[in-house]
Amino acid sequence: DGINRMLETEAFYARMAPSEGERQRLLDIIEKIPLPEPVAFQLTLARETRPRLYDNALRATWTMAWLAREGMETQFDIGMAAAAGLLHDLGMLHLNPVLMDHRAELTRELRRELYSHPIVSHVLIERHHVYPKVMLDGVLQHHEYRNGSGYPRNLKGSQISTTGQRLAITDLLVAMISAHDDGGEMRLGVLLRMNMHRYGKDLIDSVLALLQPGQDPRSEAIATSGDPAALLGQAHDILQACPRDASRFAGITAARREAWATLREQVDELGRTLAEAGLTPSQLEQLGSAALEDAMVHRELTLLAREAAWQLHALARQARRRWGAGRDGIFPQEILDWTGRVEQFSQAVRSGPQGQGLPGHFH
Repeated sequence: DGINRMLETEAFYARMAPSEGERQRLLDIIEKIPLPEPVAFQLTLARETRPRLYDNALRATWTMAWLAREGMETQFDIGMAAAAGLLHDLGMLHLNPVLMDHRAELTRELRRELYSHPIVSHVLIERHHVYPKVMLDGVLQHHEYRNGSGYPRNLKGSQISTTGQRLAITDLLVAMISAHDDGGEMRLGVLLRMNMHRYGKDLIDSVLALLQPGQDPRSEAIATSGDPAALLGQAHDILQACPRDASRFAGITAARREAWATLREQVDELGRTLAEAGLTPSQLEQLGSAALEDAMVHRELTLLAREAAWQLHALARQARRRWGAGRDGIFPQEILDWTGRVEQFSQAVRSGPQGQGLPGHFH
């Protein structure tokens, strides 16, 4: 009943199965998901105590069934993909409720707790010996990203199962479509185009084909910045300023040199993403200031600037985490200078009207 209500009220999800026959086939498969009594109890608990978590689980169930169908999977595999969508966030039931608020700023303790939830979810469902390993692996990996920037194990590329990759993009999709009051489908489209390196082109193309941002009234609710092109120019300059040669850093070790090389790869990756999206200073100059007179272009550039700020913030956090300061807590001055510049920029983007809602993607 919950999924049927969702399909009647949320047009984006209804587009995944526009014909009655397609819709009914997926609903029939979902209805047959095996739920051992303790697992069913966890879902009931979610429905009664964390309704947002439960509603998002239903959205993820439907989305995962659709993605598996798009991948020409068997009926059994579609059912297991849907089960992964339904159960992958059960671990959140046992964590601090503030983690469900996309506006919350995460302390180090809250972030550590958040990073544990895929493991907790895996433990909760694995013990019943009902679900296949590929489904369980996907649940454990649903916050791993193809470029190695995810958690809990920083897996990369083919190390992440198909189910894990589908769950990762499903989580983003549900958060952007259903957890934000502004942006909606336009916000999701921007995030996908800026995150090809995280989610993979085939999955992204499938979702982009569904988007109709011009038909989503939430697009008009986006608070625009005065000059998003200037913000994107600052983001480009900060990327260019990231130190490349770690061999001169104080306290350098082989492990730290390797960690910094990985970080540099991700910095270069973001630079390429901005270039491919036409967002380098020279490309934006060709676009011209008159383009900002188009409301949709202005909103989209604002979202792109916000996403660039978020990705820079995530890179700065990774820079500190991958370096791993010793007991004295000291980082090389080069890292402190660069991460400080990033934090100043991200804070400026977040504190203005153009930054409303930015922390939502941090989770």
